[in-house]
Amino acid sequence: MAEHGTPTETPQQSVRGGSTDPGNPELTAKGRTVWLCNTDVESEWAEAACEPPPPQDDRRLLFQRFEEILLPSAGSDAIAILRTAPDPQFLSYLEALGLDLPEVMVPGGAEEAPWAPTARLVRDDLLILRELASKVRSGRCSALEPFGVSPDIEWIAAHTGLRLAGSGSEVAANLSRKSSARRLTWQLGLSQPDGEICEEPVELPGVVRSLRRACSESPVVVKPDLGASGRGQRLIRSDGDEEELAAAVKRGELGGPGATHVVERWCPARATLTYELHVDPAVRPPEPLIVREALGGSSRAHHGYVYPARVDPYVRDALAEAAARLAANLRDEHGYTGPVRCDALVLDDGRVFPVLEMNARHSFFTFIDRIHARLSPASPGLFRWFFFRSPGKLTFETLAERLIGADLLFDSKRREGVVVPVFGAVTAAEKSPLGQNQPPLRRLFVLVLAPTTERASAIARTVGQRLKASPEVQFP
Repeated sequence: MAEHGTPTETPQQSVRGGSTDPGNPELTAKGRTVWLCNTDVESEWAEAACEPPPPQDDRRLLFQRFEEILLPSAGSDAIAILRTAPDPQFLSYLEALGLDLPEVMVPGGAEEAPWAPTARLVRDDLLILRELASKVRSGRCSALEPFGVSPDIEWIAAHTGLRLAGSGSEVAANLSRKSSARRLTWQLGLSQPDGEICEEPVELPGVVRSLRRACSESPVVVKPDLGASGRGQRLIRSDGDEEELAAAVKRGELGGPGATHVVERWCPARATLTYELHVDPAVRPPEPLIVREALGGSSRAHHGYVYPARVDPYVRDALAEAAARLAANLRDEHGYTGPVRCDALVLDDGRVFPVLEMNARHSFFTFIDRIHARLSPASPGLFRWFFFRSPGKLTFETLAERLIGADLLFDSKRREGVVVPVFGAVTAAEKSPLGQNQPPLRRLFVLVLAPTTERASAIARTVGQRLKASPEVQFP
Protein backbone atom coordinates (compact mmCIF):
# COMPACT_ATOMS: atom_id res chain seq x y z
CA MET A 1 0.00 0.00 0.00
CA ALA A 2 1.38 3.37 -0.94
CA GLU A 3 1.94 6.11 1.54
CA HIS A 4 -1.23 8.20 1.93
CA GLY A 5 -1.52 10.73 -0.86
CA THR A 6 0.77 8.86 -3.26
CA PRO A 7 -1.36 7.13 -5.93
CA THR A 8 -0.16 3.73 -7.14
CA GLU A 9 -1.04 1.58 -10.11
CA THR A 10 -3.01 -1.38 -8.77
CA PRO A 11 -5.41 -3.74 -10.54
CA GLN A 12 -8.79 -1.99 -10.60
CA GLN A 13 -11.77 -4.27 -11.02
CA SER A 14 -15.10 -3.77 -12.77
CA VAL A 15 -18.01 -6.04 -11.89
CA ARG A 16 -21.21 -6.85 -13.75
CA GLY A 17 -24.03 -4.35 -13.55
CA GLY A 18 -24.84 -1.12 -15.38
CA SER A 19 -23.86 -0.17 -18.89
CA THR A 20 -20.22 0.54 -19.71
CA ASP A 21 -20.76 1.29 -23.39
CA PRO A 22 -18.93 4.58 -24.12
CA GLY A 23 -21.06 5.02 -27.23
CA ASN A 24 -24.37 4.93 -25.39
CA PRO A 25 -25.81 8.38 -26.23
CA GLU A 26 -28.23 8.34 -23.28
CA LEU A 27 -25.42 7.91 -20.76
CA THR A 28 -23.18 10.36 -22.59
CA ALA A 29 -25.87 13.02 -22.49
CA LYS A 30 -26.97 12.25 -18.96
CA GLY A 31 -23.60 11.92 -17.22
CA ARG A 32 -24.01 9.27 -14.55
CA THR A 33 -23.49 9.85 -10.84
CA VAL A 34 -20.59 8.11 -9.14
CA TRP A 35 -21.60 6.96 -5.66
CA LEU A 36 -18.86 6.46 -3.08
CA CYS A 37 -20.60 5.36 0.08
CA ASN A 38 -18.02 6.19 2.78
CA THR A 39 -20.39 5.21 5.57
CA ASP A 40 -17.72 5.61 8.25
CA VAL A 41 -17.15 9.29 7.45
CA GLU A 42 -17.37 10.22 11.15
CA SER A 43 -14.21 8.20 11.74
CA GLU A 44 -12.55 10.03 8.83
CA TRP A 45 -13.45 13.37 10.40
CA ALA A 46 -12.35 12.18 13.85
CA GLU A 47 -8.98 10.95 12.54
CA ALA A 48 -8.28 14.44 11.22
CA ALA A 49 -9.37 16.11 14.45
CA CYS A 50 -8.36 13.74 17.28
CA GLU A 51 -5.04 12.61 18.69
CA PRO A 52 -4.71 9.71 19.26
CA PRO A 53 -7.08 8.52 16.50
CA PRO A 54 -10.06 6.33 17.40
CA PRO A 55 -9.17 2.68 18.13
CA GLN A 56 -9.71 0.03 15.46
CA ASP A 57 -12.25 -2.73 16.06
CA ASP A 58 -14.21 -5.32 14.13
CA ARG A 59 -17.37 -3.23 14.27
CA ARG A 60 -15.68 -0.64 12.11
CA LEU A 61 -14.96 -3.31 9.50
CA LEU A 62 -18.64 -4.23 9.49
CA PHE A 63 -19.75 -0.60 9.41
CA GLN A 64 -17.65 0.11 6.31
CA ARG A 65 -19.18 -2.77 4.40
CA PHE A 66 -22.62 -1.18 4.54
CA GLU A 67 -21.52 0.58 1.33
CA GLU A 68 -22.87 -2.48 -0.51
CA ILE A 69 -26.28 -0.85 -0.04
CA LEU A 70 -25.47 0.90 -3.33
CA LEU A 71 -26.01 -2.32 -5.27
CA PRO A 72 -29.80 -2.56 -4.74
CA SER A 73 -30.39 1.19 -4.44
CA ALA A 74 -28.25 3.04 -7.02
CA GLY A 75 -29.74 1.70 -10.28
CA SER A 76 -28.16 1.05 -13.67
CA ASP A 77 -27.70 4.76 -14.43
CA ALA A 78 -25.08 5.04 -11.66
CA ILE A 79 -21.55 3.88 -10.87
CA ALA A 80 -20.93 2.38 -7.43
CA ILE A 81 -17.42 2.27 -5.94
CA LEU A 82 -17.04 -0.58 -3.43
CA ARG A 83 -13.97 -1.54 -1.43
CA THR A 84 -14.23 -5.20 -2.51
CA ALA A 85 -15.97 -7.04 -5.34
CA PRO A 86 -19.51 -8.11 -4.34
CA ASP A 87 -20.35 -11.75 -3.80
CA PRO A 88 -21.72 -13.38 -7.02
CA GLN A 89 -24.51 -15.15 -5.11
CA PHE A 90 -25.58 -11.80 -3.65
CA LEU A 91 -25.63 -10.20 -7.10
CA SER A 92 -27.78 -13.05 -8.43
CA TYR A 93 -30.17 -12.60 -5.51
CA LEU A 94 -30.57 -8.88 -6.24
CA GLU A 95 -31.15 -9.55 -9.94
CA ALA A 96 -33.79 -12.16 -9.02
CA LEU A 97 -35.61 -9.41 -7.11
CA GLY A 98 -35.82 -7.49 -10.39
CA LEU A 99 -33.36 -4.78 -9.32
CA ASP A 100 -31.18 -3.31 -12.08
CA LEU A 101 -27.63 -2.99 -10.79
CA PRO A 102 -25.09 -0.18 -11.17
CA GLU A 103 -21.70 -0.51 -12.75
CA VAL A 104 -19.24 -1.40 -9.98
CA MET A 105 -15.65 -0.20 -9.66
CA VAL A 106 -13.29 -1.60 -7.02
CA PRO A 107 -9.98 -0.01 -5.95
CA GLY A 108 -7.03 -2.06 -4.78
CA GLY A 109 -5.55 -2.15 -1.28
CA ALA A 110 -8.46 -3.32 0.88
CA GLU A 111 -6.66 -6.50 1.97
CA GLU A 112 -3.51 -4.61 3.04
CA ALA A 113 -5.42 -1.81 4.77
CA PRO A 114 -8.69 -3.27 6.10
CA TRP A 115 -9.55 -0.21 8.20
CA ALA A 116 -8.68 2.37 5.58
CA PRO A 117 -11.74 4.31 4.36
CA THR A 118 -12.83 3.39 0.85
CA ALA A 119 -12.20 6.97 -0.24
CA ARG A 120 -8.58 6.55 0.90
CA LEU A 121 -8.23 3.41 -1.23
CA VAL A 122 -9.60 5.27 -4.26
CA ARG A 123 -7.29 8.22 -3.67
CA ASP A 124 -4.28 5.91 -3.60
CA ASP A 125 -5.23 3.95 -6.73
CA LEU A 126 -3.89 5.62 -9.87
CA LEU A 127 -5.73 3.32 -12.28
CA ILE A 128 -9.17 3.95 -10.83
CA LEU A 129 -8.48 7.72 -10.77
CA ARG A 130 -7.52 7.58 -14.46
CA GLU A 131 -10.63 5.56 -15.28
CA LEU A 132 -12.88 8.06 -13.50
CA ALA A 133 -11.20 11.01 -15.21
CA SER A 134 -11.63 9.28 -18.58
CA LYS A 135 -15.32 8.73 -17.92
CA VAL A 136 -15.72 12.41 -17.02
CA ARG A 137 -13.98 13.55 -20.22
CA SER A 138 -16.15 11.29 -22.36
CA GLY A 139 -19.36 12.38 -20.63
CA ARG A 140 -20.05 8.96 -19.12
CA CYS A 141 -20.16 10.36 -15.59
CA SER A 142 -20.29 13.85 -14.16
CA ALA A 143 -21.02 13.98 -10.42
CA LEU A 144 -19.59 12.42 -7.27
CA GLU A 145 -22.10 11.67 -4.50
CA PRO A 146 -20.57 10.46 -1.20
CA PHE A 147 -22.26 9.37 2.01
CA GLY A 148 -20.48 12.34 3.60
CA VAL A 149 -17.89 14.83 2.34
CA SER A 150 -14.37 14.20 3.68
CA PRO A 151 -11.00 15.65 2.60
CA ASP A 152 -10.31 12.48 0.57
CA ILE A 153 -13.64 12.87 -1.23
CA GLU A 154 -12.75 16.47 -2.13
CA TRP A 155 -9.33 15.34 -3.38
CA ILE A 156 -10.89 12.68 -5.63
CA ALA A 157 -13.35 15.18 -7.11
CA ALA A 158 -10.61 17.72 -7.78
CA HIS A 159 -8.31 15.18 -9.47
CA THR A 160 -10.92 13.47 -11.65
CA GLY A 161 -13.10 16.41 -12.67
CA LEU A 162 -16.19 14.98 -10.96
CA ARG A 163 -18.60 17.63 -9.72
CA LEU A 164 -19.13 17.56 -5.95
CA ALA A 165 -22.33 19.33 -4.91
CA GLY A 166 -22.99 20.87 -1.51
CA SER A 167 -20.64 22.19 1.14
CA GLY A 168 -17.05 21.15 1.84
CA SER A 169 -15.69 18.69 4.36
CA GLU A 170 -14.61 21.24 6.96
CA VAL A 171 -18.12 22.72 7.21
CA ALA A 172 -19.75 19.26 7.22
CA ALA A 173 -17.38 17.93 9.91
CA ASN A 174 -17.85 20.95 12.17
CA LEU A 175 -21.64 20.85 11.89
CA SER A 176 -21.63 17.11 12.63
CA ARG A 177 -19.96 17.64 15.99
CA LYS A 178 -22.24 16.96 18.93
CA SER A 179 -21.08 20.24 20.45
CA SER A 180 -22.30 22.05 17.31
CA ALA A 181 -25.73 20.45 17.60
CA ARG A 182 -25.94 21.52 21.22
CA ARG A 183 -24.91 25.11 20.46
CA LEU A 184 -27.30 25.34 17.48
CA THR A 185 -30.18 23.94 19.51
CA TRP A 186 -29.60 26.60 22.16
CA GLN A 187 -29.33 29.39 19.56
CA LEU A 188 -32.58 28.31 17.89
CA GLY A 189 -34.46 28.20 21.20
CA LEU A 190 -35.15 24.46 21.00
CA SER A 191 -35.42 22.17 24.03
CA GLN A 192 -32.44 20.01 24.92
CA PRO A 193 -31.28 17.88 27.88
CA ASP A 194 -29.38 19.48 30.75
CA GLY A 195 -25.71 19.30 29.91
CA GLU A 196 -22.41 20.94 29.12
CA ILE A 197 -19.74 20.99 26.43
CA CYS A 198 -16.40 19.84 27.85
CA GLU A 199 -13.40 20.92 25.75
CA GLU A 200 -10.69 19.06 27.68
CA PRO A 201 -10.81 15.40 28.81
CA VAL A 202 -9.25 16.30 32.19
CA GLU A 203 -12.37 18.35 32.95
CA LEU A 204 -14.76 15.42 32.37
CA PRO A 205 -14.79 13.87 35.88
CA GLY A 206 -15.65 17.20 37.51
CA VAL A 207 -18.30 18.08 34.91
CA VAL A 208 -19.91 14.63 35.23
CA ARG A 209 -19.92 14.82 39.02
CA SER A 210 -21.51 18.28 39.05
CA LEU A 211 -24.19 17.35 36.52
CA ARG A 212 -25.14 14.15 38.33
CA ARG A 213 -25.49 16.03 41.61
CA ALA A 214 -27.50 18.82 39.95
CA CYS A 215 -29.82 16.27 38.33
CA SER A 216 -30.54 14.32 41.55
CA GLU A 217 -28.04 11.55 40.80
CA SER A 218 -29.67 10.70 37.48
CA PRO A 219 -27.41 9.02 34.89
CA VAL A 220 -25.43 11.16 32.48
CA VAL A 221 -23.96 10.23 29.11
CA VAL A 222 -20.50 11.25 27.89
CA LYS A 223 -20.34 11.58 24.09
CA PRO A 224 -17.24 12.10 21.96
CA ASP A 225 -17.63 15.15 19.75
CA LEU A 226 -17.44 13.14 16.52
CA GLY A 227 -18.84 9.65 16.25
CA ALA A 228 -21.78 7.58 15.03
CA SER A 229 -23.95 4.70 16.22
CA GLY A 230 -23.13 5.34 19.87
CA ARG A 231 -19.48 4.36 19.51
CA GLY A 232 -17.30 5.81 22.26
CA GLN A 233 -20.20 6.89 24.45
CA ARG A 234 -20.16 6.18 28.19
CA LEU A 235 -23.22 6.01 30.43
CA ILE A 236 -22.38 7.10 33.99
CA ARG A 237 -24.90 5.69 36.49
CA SER A 238 -22.95 5.42 39.73
CA ASP A 239 -19.97 6.70 41.73
CA GLY A 240 -18.09 3.62 40.52
CA ASP A 241 -18.72 4.66 36.92
CA GLU A 242 -17.35 8.11 37.77
CA GLU A 243 -14.17 6.53 39.17
CA GLU A 244 -13.74 4.40 36.05
CA LEU A 245 -14.21 7.49 33.88
CA ALA A 246 -11.49 9.33 35.81
CA ALA A 247 -9.15 6.35 35.40
CA ALA A 248 -9.87 6.18 31.66
CA VAL A 249 -9.08 9.90 31.32
CA LYS A 250 -5.73 9.34 33.05
CA ARG A 251 -4.98 6.44 30.71
CA GLY A 252 -5.64 8.72 27.73
CA GLU A 253 -8.56 6.64 26.47
CA LEU A 254 -10.74 9.70 25.91
CA GLY A 255 -8.19 11.52 23.76
CA GLY A 256 -5.49 14.09 24.32
CA PRO A 257 -5.73 17.83 24.97
CA GLY A 258 -8.53 19.46 23.01
CA ALA A 259 -10.60 16.28 22.59
CA THR A 260 -14.08 17.72 23.09
CA HIS A 261 -16.98 15.80 24.64
CA VAL A 262 -20.61 16.57 25.36
CA VAL A 263 -21.92 15.60 28.80
CA GLU A 264 -25.72 15.38 29.03
CA ARG A 265 -28.35 14.14 31.41
CA TRP A 266 -29.59 10.76 30.26
CA CYS A 267 -33.37 10.98 29.84
CA PRO A 268 -35.58 7.89 29.66
CA ALA A 269 -37.62 8.38 26.51
CA ARG A 270 -41.02 7.33 25.29
CA ALA A 271 -39.68 7.35 21.74
CA THR A 272 -36.33 7.78 19.99
CA LEU A 273 -36.87 9.26 16.53
CA THR A 274 -34.78 10.10 13.50
CA TYR A 275 -35.51 12.16 10.38
CA GLU A 276 -33.64 13.62 7.40
CA LEU A 277 -33.80 16.88 5.53
CA HIS A 278 -31.93 18.43 2.62
CA VAL A 279 -30.73 22.02 2.98
CA ASP A 280 -31.33 23.64 -0.40
CA PRO A 281 -29.60 26.80 -1.66
CA ALA A 282 -33.03 28.24 -2.45
CA VAL A 283 -34.95 29.85 0.37
CA ARG A 284 -37.67 27.31 0.98
CA PRO A 285 -38.66 24.97 3.83
CA PRO A 286 -37.36 21.39 3.75
CA GLU A 287 -39.43 18.62 2.20
CA PRO A 288 -42.04 16.85 4.36
CA LEU A 289 -40.26 14.76 6.95
CA ILE A 290 -40.36 10.98 7.08
CA VAL A 291 -40.07 10.28 10.80
CA ARG A 292 -38.76 6.90 11.94
CA GLU A 293 -38.86 5.42 15.41
CA ALA A 294 -36.02 3.41 16.89
CA LEU A 295 -36.91 -0.01 18.25
CA GLY A 296 -36.44 -0.33 21.97
CA GLY A 297 -37.81 3.05 23.02
CA SER A 298 -35.47 4.54 25.61
CA SER A 299 -32.76 1.94 25.05
CA ARG A 300 -29.54 3.26 23.56
CA ALA A 301 -28.88 -0.25 22.25
CA HIS A 302 -31.74 -0.25 19.76
CA HIS A 303 -31.21 -2.39 16.69
CA GLY A 304 -33.50 -0.95 14.07
CA TYR A 305 -36.13 1.57 13.00
CA VAL A 306 -39.77 1.33 12.03
CA TYR A 307 -41.36 3.85 9.66
CA PRO A 308 -43.45 5.80 9.23
CA ALA A 309 -43.44 6.41 12.98
CA ARG A 310 -46.75 6.68 14.80
CA VAL A 311 -46.25 9.97 16.60
CA ASP A 312 -48.71 12.49 17.99
CA PRO A 313 -49.44 15.46 15.72
CA TYR A 314 -47.79 17.86 18.16
CA VAL A 315 -44.56 15.83 17.97
CA ARG A 316 -44.58 15.90 14.17
CA ASP A 317 -45.26 19.64 14.23
CA ALA A 318 -42.36 20.19 16.67
CA LEU A 319 -39.97 18.26 14.42
CA ALA A 320 -41.16 20.08 11.28
CA GLU A 321 -40.72 23.48 12.97
CA ALA A 322 -37.25 22.53 14.23
CA ALA A 323 -36.25 21.27 10.76
CA ALA A 324 -37.36 24.53 9.14
CA ARG A 325 -35.43 26.65 11.64
CA LEU A 326 -32.39 24.40 11.39
CA ALA A 327 -32.36 24.42 7.57
CA ALA A 328 -32.57 28.23 7.45
CA ASN A 329 -29.78 28.62 10.02
CA LEU A 330 -27.45 26.13 8.34
CA ARG A 331 -27.97 27.75 4.95
CA ASP A 332 -27.89 31.42 5.98
CA GLU A 333 -25.49 31.44 8.94
CA HIS A 334 -23.14 28.59 8.09
CA GLY A 335 -23.34 28.49 4.29
CA TYR A 336 -24.17 24.78 4.37
CA THR A 337 -26.16 22.98 1.69
CA GLY A 338 -26.64 19.25 1.52
CA PRO A 339 -28.14 16.35 3.49
CA VAL A 340 -28.72 16.46 7.26
CA ARG A 341 -29.77 13.67 9.59
CA CYS A 342 -31.21 14.46 13.05
CA ASP A 343 -32.06 12.40 16.13
CA ALA A 344 -34.88 13.42 18.47
CA LEU A 345 -36.34 12.26 21.78
CA VAL A 346 -39.89 12.29 23.12
CA LEU A 347 -39.88 12.01 26.92
CA ASP A 348 -42.42 10.23 29.08
CA ASP A 349 -43.86 13.60 30.11
CA GLY A 350 -44.42 14.56 26.46
CA ARG A 351 -41.52 16.98 26.08
CA VAL A 352 -39.70 16.87 22.73
CA PHE A 353 -35.97 17.32 22.17
CA PRO A 354 -36.14 17.84 18.37
CA VAL A 355 -32.39 18.05 17.60
CA LEU A 356 -30.60 15.82 20.09
CA GLU A 357 -27.86 15.08 17.56
CA MET A 358 -27.17 16.18 13.98
CA ASN A 359 -25.04 14.82 11.14
CA ALA A 360 -24.27 16.81 7.97
CA ARG A 361 -24.30 13.74 5.72
CA HIS A 362 -26.66 11.20 4.23
CA SER A 363 -28.28 8.57 6.42
CA PHE A 364 -28.78 4.87 5.75
CA PHE A 365 -32.36 5.70 4.84
CA THR A 366 -31.15 7.63 1.78
CA PHE A 367 -30.61 4.16 0.31
CA ILE A 368 -33.18 2.10 2.21
CA ASP A 369 -35.93 4.40 0.91
CA ARG A 370 -34.79 3.80 -2.67
CA ILE A 371 -34.92 0.02 -2.26
CA HIS A 372 -38.30 0.27 -0.56
CA ALA A 373 -39.75 2.40 -3.38
CA ARG A 374 -38.48 -0.02 -6.02
CA LEU A 375 -39.97 -3.11 -4.35
CA SER A 376 -43.14 -2.12 -2.51
CA PRO A 377 -43.84 1.62 -2.35
CA ALA A 378 -47.14 1.37 -0.45
CA SER A 379 -45.89 -0.81 2.42
CA PRO A 380 -44.66 0.36 5.81
CA GLY A 381 -41.11 -0.65 6.52
CA LEU A 382 -38.90 -1.98 9.26
CA PHE A 383 -35.11 -1.77 9.08
CA ARG A 384 -33.29 -4.08 11.51
CA TRP A 385 -29.83 -5.37 12.20
CA PHE A 386 -28.47 -8.24 14.28
CA PHE A 387 -24.96 -8.69 15.67
CA PHE A 388 -23.93 -12.31 16.02
CA ARG A 389 -20.89 -14.60 15.84
CA SER A 390 -20.56 -17.70 13.73
CA PRO A 391 -17.55 -19.93 12.99
CA GLY A 392 -16.53 -20.90 9.50
CA LYS A 393 -17.32 -19.23 6.22
CA LEU A 394 -20.89 -18.12 5.59
CA THR A 395 -22.24 -18.19 2.06
CA PHE A 396 -25.18 -16.10 0.95
CA GLU A 397 -27.09 -19.30 0.28
CA THR A 398 -26.53 -20.44 3.89
CA LEU A 399 -27.65 -17.08 5.22
CA ALA A 400 -30.76 -16.83 3.06
CA GLU A 401 -31.91 -20.43 3.05
CA ARG A 402 -30.93 -21.70 6.50
CA LEU A 403 -30.47 -18.79 8.91
CA ILE A 404 -33.28 -16.55 7.61
CA GLY A 405 -35.37 -19.10 5.72
CA ALA A 406 -36.65 -19.09 2.16
CA ASP A 407 -40.22 -18.74 3.44
CA LEU A 408 -39.42 -15.33 4.96
CA LEU A 409 -37.56 -13.84 2.00
CA PHE A 410 -39.30 -11.07 0.07
CA ASP A 411 -41.93 -12.31 -2.37
CA SER A 412 -42.54 -9.84 -5.21
CA LYS A 413 -46.07 -11.14 -5.81
CA ARG A 414 -47.17 -10.75 -2.18
CA ARG A 415 -44.87 -7.71 -1.76
CA GLU A 416 -43.96 -9.00 1.65
CA GLY A 417 -40.94 -10.42 3.39
CA VAL A 418 -37.26 -9.93 4.21
CA VAL A 419 -34.91 -8.09 1.88
CA VAL A 420 -31.18 -8.50 2.50
CA PRO A 421 -29.73 -5.15 1.34
CA VAL A 422 -26.12 -5.92 2.34
CA PHE A 423 -24.15 -9.18 2.48
CA GLY A 424 -20.57 -7.99 3.01
CA ALA A 425 -21.20 -6.95 6.63
CA VAL A 426 -21.97 -10.58 7.41
CA THR A 427 -18.54 -11.72 6.20
CA ALA A 428 -16.32 -8.65 6.62
CA ALA A 429 -14.61 -9.70 9.86
CA GLU A 430 -13.79 -13.28 8.85
CA LYS A 431 -10.21 -12.22 8.15
CA SER A 432 -9.94 -9.64 10.92
CA PRO A 433 -6.31 -8.66 11.66
CA LEU A 434 -7.17 -8.53 15.36
CA GLY A 435 -6.85 -12.30 15.59
CA GLN A 436 -9.45 -12.71 18.31
CA ASN A 437 -9.84 -16.16 19.82
CA GLN A 438 -13.55 -16.33 19.07
CA PRO A 439 -15.74 -16.68 15.98
CA PRO A 440 -15.97 -13.64 13.68
CA LEU A 441 -18.37 -10.86 14.57
CA ARG A 442 -21.03 -10.43 11.90
CA ARG A 443 -23.75 -7.85 11.28
CA LEU A 444 -26.90 -8.81 9.41
CA PHE A 445 -29.04 -5.97 8.03
CA VAL A 446 -32.58 -6.71 6.90
CA LEU A 447 -35.34 -4.57 5.40
CA VAL A 448 -38.77 -6.04 6.19
CA LEU A 449 -41.75 -5.00 4.04
CA ALA A 450 -45.33 -6.04 4.80
CA PRO A 451 -48.90 -4.71 4.55
CA THR A 452 -48.81 -3.57 8.20
CA THR A 453 -46.18 -2.57 10.72
CA GLU A 454 -47.38 -5.36 13.01
CA ARG A 455 -46.83 -7.96 10.30
CA ALA A 456 -43.35 -6.58 9.53
CA SER A 457 -42.46 -6.72 13.23
CA ALA A 458 -43.64 -10.34 13.46
CA ILE A 459 -41.46 -11.32 10.49
CA ALA A 460 -38.43 -9.58 12.04
CA ARG A 461 -39.00 -11.36 15.37
CA THR A 462 -39.03 -14.69 13.55
CA VAL A 463 -35.68 -13.86 11.92
CA GLY A 464 -34.21 -13.13 15.36
CA GLN A 465 -35.65 -16.32 16.82
CA ARG A 466 -34.20 -18.43 13.99
CA LEU A 467 -30.78 -16.87 14.40
CA LYS A 468 -30.81 -17.54 18.14
CA ALA A 469 -32.01 -21.09 17.65
CA SER A 470 -29.32 -21.95 15.12
CA PRO A 471 -26.41 -24.02 16.50
CA GLU A 472 -24.11 -22.08 14.17
CA VAL A 473 -24.87 -18.73 15.76
CA GLN A 474 -23.65 -17.14 19.01
CA PHE A 475 -25.01 -13.79 20.18
CA PRO A 476 -22.42 -11.43 21.76
